[in-house]
Amino acid sequence: MSVPPERVSFRDADMVAQWVNAHPSVALWLQEEIGLPCVGRFASWSHWRGRSEHAVPWVEDSRLPELRSAIRERVTRPGSWLRVVGLSGVGKSRLGLEALGGAGNDPAAKRPLRDLVMYAVQSEVPDGKLPGIVGQLADSGARAVVVVDDCDPETHDALVSLVRRAGSRVSLLTIDDEVPSEFATATVRIGEAAASVVEAIVEHVAGTLPPLDRHRLARMSAGFPEIAVQIGGEAGPTRLVDPRPDRLIDRFVVGTAPSRPWIKSVPQGLWKMS
Repeated sequence: MSVPPERVSFRDADMVAQWVNAHPSVALWLQEEIGLPCVGRFASWSHWRGRSEHAVPWVEDSRLPELRSAIRERVTRPGSWLRVVGLSGVGKSRLGLEALGGAGNDPAAKRPLRDLVMYAVQSEVPDGKLPGIVGQLADSGARAVVVVDDCDPETHDALVSLVRRAGSRVSLLTIDDEVPSEFATATVRIGEAAASVVEAIVEHVAGTLPPLDRHRLARMSAGFPEIAVQIGGEAGPTRLVDPRPDRLIDRFVVGTAPSRPWIKSVPQGLWKMS
């Protein structure tokens, strides 16, 4: 096959380095592809999507358009931020993933917004590293969308101050289980999921169970897709197993808050499915 000369170009190491430095999410993707450890435990949008908690196929959710609209309004602006809060288990992270995936092109970078994502879970980043990494990104002038899951309010405030620096082209999206008593302008609260969402998830993760058990699981998980995913995933092909009360309490009551000794006194029967 003959190729016209004008269609052939060469990229030397310096040009590749300049391209990667201008687009940190590209460097992140490349590290993932060749198996190198990523800086600060950050991940690209595609690797965020591949995490085990997102293995269940997406179910259409009426809460998505509002979040996607808020992301388009706030996160597409360099130096801006958005905080997403809601009770543990309502599906905030999955909604954020889907909202960013379908938010369209970023006006500043003229690329899909999801291609700019650098995702991390606060507890998975070495202590003290998160602000330093975000600060370096902000000072570099590179365009990136930093997403931090399970991000406590203090860390959120620190990161906001960094992305607001002069010359910063970083946008910030933080997600947390702690619902504040007062809401700032750049905060979106995610409410509980509709019954249809939970029922569809139950059908996928526990579709072989008898109808009565599927109904029990959907009723117990009402509004909280993650409960359906976790309990349904542990069910046998024909039998629903009662969940361990201590595990449910640790995940959905305590959440990311400090340990609470009084939790141990909750009667096990309180969590038994009936």
